[in-house]
Amino acid sequence: GSRHLRNSFAGERRWTRLGGDGHAPRAPRQLLESMRLVGPGCRIANDHRPAYVVDISSALRKACEVNDARVAFAVLQSAKERELLTEKILQTGLAACNRRGHCALALQLVEAVPDLLGEPASMRLRTAALGACSRTATDIIRAVEIYDQMVGEGADLDLVAKVAVLTALGRVGQWRRALALLQNPDEAPREVVNACIAALDQSGRWREAVELLHRLRSRHAADGVSFSSAVSACAKAGQADAALDLLKLAPVSEIVYGAAISACEKGDRPYDALRLLSEMSGLGLRRDLPACNSALSACSKMGWWAEGIEIVKQMNEDGVTRSRATCNAFIKACEVAGQYDVAADALCRYFPIQEERDSIETAGCVTRTYREAVAARLERRAAMPARERIAPIGRQDIHISSKFDSVIQHWVLQHPPVDLRVQISSVRDALTSLVSEVVPSATLHPYGSAVEGTALSSSDVDFTICVDEDDAALREALDSALRGRPFQDQVLRHLRSAVASSRGSLVATDLVLGSGTPVMRLTEKGVGVGVDVTVNGHEVLKKTELIGRYTRHPVVRDLTRLVKAWAKSRQLYGYHLHHLTGFGYALMVIDFVQARYRVPVLSARCNDEIDLAGTTLTTLFVEFCSHFSLLSQSGEPWSVCITGAPRAGSIGGVMSVEDPIEEDVDLGAAHLTAQTSETLFDAMRKVVDAAQNGSDPFV
Repeated sequence: GSRHLRNSFAGERRWTRLGGDGHAPRAPRQLLESMRLVGPGCRIANDHRPAYVVDISSALRKACEVNDARVAFAVLQSAKERELLTEKILQTGLAACNRRGHCALALQLVEAVPDLLGEPASMRLRTAALGACSRTATDIIRAVEIYDQMVGEGADLDLVAKVAVLTALGRVGQWRRALALLQNPDEAPREVVNACIAALDQSGRWREAVELLHRLRSRHAADGVSFSSAVSACAKAGQADAALDLLKLAPVSEIVYGAAISACEKGDRPYDALRLLSEMSGLGLRRDLPACNSALSACSKMGWWAEGIEIVKQMNEDGVTRSRATCNAFIKACEVAGQYDVAADALCRYFPIQEERDSIETAGCVTRTYREAVAARLERRAAMPARERIAPIGRQDIHISSKFDSVIQHWVLQHPPVDLRVQISSVRDALTSLVSEVVPSATLHPYGSAVEGTALSSSDVDFTICVDEDDAALREALDSALRGRPFQDQVLRHLRSAVASSRGSLVATDLVLGSGTPVMRLTEKGVGVGVDVTVNGHEVLKKTELIGRYTRHPVVRDLTRLVKAWAKSRQLYGYHLHHLTGFGYALMVIDFVQARYRVPVLSARCNDEIDLAGTTLTTLFVEFCSHFSLLSQSGEPWSVCITGAPRAGSIGGVMSVEDPIEEDVDLGAAHLTAQTSETLFDAMRKVVDAAQNGSDPFV
């Protein structure tokens, strides 16, 4: 039996080494079947025991890597019956969970330790579980709970545990607890102090980070990691002077220079950013992607397209992969300067299409669909600035079957309008007290579909915090000299720390910074609703007010909800899929009722009323799809424009969806491609066919 077991695992290792041969691999369940050949009463010779233990560890590791809890516990139970289970074997499984970020399985293994080993889980096992729960934003809270349990038991954390805990605390913004854990920084190991500086960096606490760095320097213990985290904290707060001072003391490295360039970019010091990038070449340092992207961002703000193209050329010569952030910054510099031809030429020459893999790996890659969207946007910007709205296309004579009408009516009954006033009130109360701690002078405003009345059951509640960037007291409280997007980043970092410290009904699940619109995602435990929080979203408040003027009419509101639900069911929804979101589809609905039913162009303050008497939701939905499918085949340039004065038409097969508030924004050019536009129109044509043959448009 032991020989058979070893041969089975040797076969599994051989398959793994060869990468598979087209046949089904030996899964952990097959390995478990081999283990069952050795019965509980079978005695194994001492010389066979080590090989058997290795095979148990291998089976457990593979089960944990694929997150198969049932097989993992079957392996552990089998090993326990043979009195072969040790803590080292459990460490193998938890290490696999740590590498793959399988938090739930890691917690199950730790909770089962007393039953499996007859003793409480050791510090090392719980540290491994803590590391597994520190990989994603949604699991970080569990990592902090493990730490709280350790503290409650009076456990003495070792170096590895402290570093893991500090990493988790940093990711949820609990910088005060990180400092408390450090206790005496003058005696703490360098690795622990570095982890604490990194935690302070996550919250933008630059003064505390610099102080810890200087205390490490006084012990002659500071290294490149120490300096890079401290300089990065200065960058997040826009403290370019402090970052440059630290750079003079830091060991020469790409990471430290990249952080200093980022500080100059956020602190509106474009000349210094370019100077530091040039210094890197003189010092023999590789100008890596983060450094080049920060320098390009500094150029984009000033419209320095010539400097930007030189950076991109050098990246190409040095073999540095250009990401979407690289492309966005360079294109923005050209657009500010009006150099659309230069941007289009550089897009083809210096931004090759990268291989598309899974969604996580391609998030920052220059994929074919992304490059097509950028090219269409450039072509649109260079085109004639204005066109008259084209005359409405004649209606199709469509016979709507009773079966199709029944499907739509059934959807209406199953999905009545969602009233989120209770959720909005609950979230507002909880969020207001937290915002007042960070920004006492701020005001909190809900916006989006929850306010407009077009929310679906899965919709989040959106809030924006309106603050005055020139408020001296606020800038002192935030300890930063930032403006614009970096300022919004810093406000959200401080708010995340306040949420983590309050331990109330709101839980921070994600913090997306560095994007066009920084956002913090929360979950309200009481009402179970997702919450998105932004800063200074003055434009979105205007958009919500304008859209709300139209959606006060029940038919327009219900048609918008139906179109959004249909788009989601057909995978035609979301910027990550190169499609529109709810705001874009709401604009399409309004554009349709304006063109078809002569609905007036409403401003946010006019008192015009919408008259759609005699129409049904089913008819409107079919005519909506017919309207846009016919426009797509007309061969004429056209735009979705609810202001009555289109700025440009569709170019290159990409539908134009003009933002009614931000005049320089075209949602279609920014997020759609020719392929996804055609996919949308094709789906609309299928709805028209479904209306006649009585099939389900949601399937």
